Amino acid sequence: MTKLNKKNKFFKNQKYICFYDSEFNAYDNFKDTKYPQELVSIGICIVDIYNNIIDKYYSLIKLKLAKKISKRCMDITGIKNSDMKNALDFITVFNNLSSILKKYKIEKIYCYGLEDKKAFLRTSLLYMNNKKIMPVVNKFYDIRTVFLNDSNGKVGNQGLNFLKKICNIDGEVLHNALFDAIDLSQVFNTFYTIGYNKNKFEQLTKEREELSEYKKARKLKDNQGIFANEDILKAKNKIINYLNKTNIPNLHIGTKKAIIDDLNILLENKETSK
Repeated sequence: MTKLNKKNKFFKNQKYICFYDSEFNAYDNFKDTKYPQELVSIGICIVDIYNNIIDKYYSLIKLKLAKKISKRCMDITGIKNSDMKNALDFITVFNNLSSILKKYKIEKIYCYGLEDKKAFLRTSLLYMNNKKIMPVVNKFYDIRTVFLNDSNGKVGNQGLNFLKKICNIDGEVLHNALFDAIDLSQVFNTFYTIGYNKNKFEQLTKEREELSEYKKARKLKDNQGIFANEDILKAKNKIINYLNKTNIPNLHIGTKKAIIDDLNILLENKETSK
């Protein structure tokens, strides 16, 4: 395990710190900008230096402009439009959050990435002026920055699922704002007390690189095959066999897998291509 003993710096002059996550109404189509991507939920957990959860808050948030939650948002979060019947208006949620931050004297709201801060500001501006918004917005801080600084640039640009795995925390990220905020607090605690698993980090990093190269190298889509006679199929099999058994310099393993899959899709057996 790679251990980092710098946790105390987060609690300097304060007893508690806050972790935050949100879900917002992501577009079904990236070109669709008819409505702003408003918040649909937020979640926070307040922890002490021993990572005990002192308080937590979660709420669904009524949409102001969009008539319903996008399909993409529902697919990611599992939140349905029927769930929004009892959602609170943003002003109430904002005031509840502000009260909690004041109660525990929270100086920074730690989130994973800047999208949470942007979504909070974007939604806030639909309801109130900067004078009321900015004292809260200015508390948001991207914890990836400190993760990167404290791991010599290794950990921080990966997703929360990746971090959970290298910190040996069970379960996938659920894309529920409260659960994800709690996950982030657990990653934080493990990262600065026990440390992250270096071997698992290297394994997952390699897998990510292979998948990235694979996606870039893939050219064909399913059902794009052609009729191939037996001679072509035999030649294809020889090429694939050679690729599998030979270490070819400068040929990334992800690219190699993409070539093999493209060959298998393109050069189909005549009987299966009817």
